Amino acid sequence: MKNNKQHIFLWGALLLLMADLTLSCFINDVPAKASLLQHIVPYAALCMAVAALASFFPKAVSCIGLLCNNIALIYEAVVGLLQVMGMRPSRHSLFVLTGTFDNPGPYGGFVAITACISLAYVLHNRRRFTYHWLKIYRKTKNASLIVPLVLLYTSFAAVCFGLCVLPASMSRSGWIAFAVGALIASWPIIQKVKFARHGWFRLAVCLVVVCALVGIWFLKRDSAKGRIHIWRIEAMAISEHPLIGVGPGLEMGTYGIAQEHFFENKERPLSTTVAAGCPEYSFNEYLGIAMQGGIPALLLVLAVVVLAIIRLRDCFYPAAGGLTAYAIFAFGSYPMSVPLLCILLSVLLGLALSSTNTTTKISAMTLAVTSCIAFLILVPHIQKEKEAKAQWRMASFLGQTEQYDRQIEAILPLYPQLHHNFRYLYDLGYALHKEQRIQESDKYLSEGLRLSSDPMFLNILGKNREVAGDDIAAEQYYQRSINRVPCRLYPRLLLIKLYKREKRVNDALKLAEESLALPVSEQHRTMQDIRQQILSEESGLEEKSAE
Repeated sequence: MKNNKQHIFLWGALLLLMADLTLSCFINDVPAKASLLQHIVPYAALCMAVAALASFFPKAVSCIGLLCNNIALIYEAVVGLLQVMGMRPSRHSLFVLTGTFDNPGPYGGFVAITACISLAYVLHNRRRFTYHWLKIYRKTKNASLIVPLVLLYTSFAAVCFGLCVLPASMSRSGWIAFAVGALIASWPIIQKVKFARHGWFRLAVCLVVVCALVGIWFLKRDSAKGRIHIWRIEAMAISEHPLIGVGPGLEMGTYGIAQEHFFENKERPLSTTVAAGCPEYSFNEYLGIAMQGGIPALLLVLAVVVLAIIRLRDCFYPAAGGLTAYAIFAFGSYPMSVPLLCILLSVLLGLALSSTNTTTKISAMTLAVTSCIAFLILVPHIQKEKEAKAQWRMASFLGQTEQYDRQIEAILPLYPQLHHNFRYLYDLGYALHKEQRIQESDKYLSEGLRLSSDPMFLNILGKNREVAGDDIAAEQYYQRSINRVPCRLYPRLLLIKLYKREKRVNDALKLAEESLALPVSEQHRTMQDIRQQILSEESGLEEKSAE
């Protein structure tokens, strides 16, 4: 009876979450509703299909799922090891180890989550490692023992491979996620140990945890400060839209506005200024959901996560450790923006949504069929979007060679498929700016500004205003860009040149001094070049001031 209630509450929380985000989408007039649907439906179809299959064939789905998990983990670990040894190229220019991912962060998260699932199965079936069990198999030749044998040893191999590459991934969120997931997996064993009940043991564990967290902080301190700053700004954005949020897809544009307000209202310490950037992801899926759908959406997400873990603990025990690790990893990274991690979450939620109840089985099968049909209907649209992305990337060399008229001709027809992609909108808006098509450029840049926190949209909008002869609006855009990411020098250079043209020498000199006081990395050639331009402008302004 208790399990049935948990199952009902899980379904209810999930449906309410979908309703909340949908309502927020329409209230805030999200421009990319159709695109959001194309990205959500495939994962929803997979989730419902897993729920239906796990309801009818729980053992088969559990075995196949675990085997796929082990194979995927071993494959990613082998790819990572080959990259470390220099036998396979990395997919990121700054990092040696990325696996098949574009960044070591999601790679570390995937390894941590899948390793927790494999470890939970190994610990749960540890007694099968005994010689007695192997002796039984050799004597009886019982075919039914082959499956658990294969699962056990592939799980053990997967854990070993995963632990080889997880430390090298340098993913702090992945390390913490694995530690917590492993603790959940081994908790039944720990409870049976006598000394684990003593107070000194718990105190020792707490000290180890604190020391580990402090060590992780100092390992990449600047990055950790940046992550905390991101969370701070996101909390501010949530406080401005606490009930319905800003709508799916618009959270990072709102982040940029919140950071503008943060720096324009008060002078901040240099350490805070340097930590501020323009993140592409929320780096905390819970705060990201709260920005999209408000605090009610955040509470519903937490309810779904907790109920799903409880359900998995009772029905598919290894998956409970994996979902726990996923939930921890989501606190400091962006797994919902990585397709493979979205697939993994869909499978875990599908297992949690399964049930042995006849009515639920029929409902799950109906939803699975419906969502699969919807996915098949959307396949042509998804294919069109994929082809449009390929054409857009092919046309990028036209911008690099300053053939902006041809670039516009090539990518403007792709707008219906890519209007939700802020990079595409920037490329189009910038090309139109270069061709002096100011009104069209403003349109696409303004759309991109709603989707992204990148201050470059404001810089080009400011340039457009200068071309149109509206220096007051141009100054406002440049000032917004400076407030959005204060350590960027390019908008400061643009504003200095604007002040110089308006003969506001004192304002230009003051801004130049502030800009030159900002720290610039010696390895960042572009920033060094801009700094030299500001220095040159300052010298010219000082000469004019002396005259």
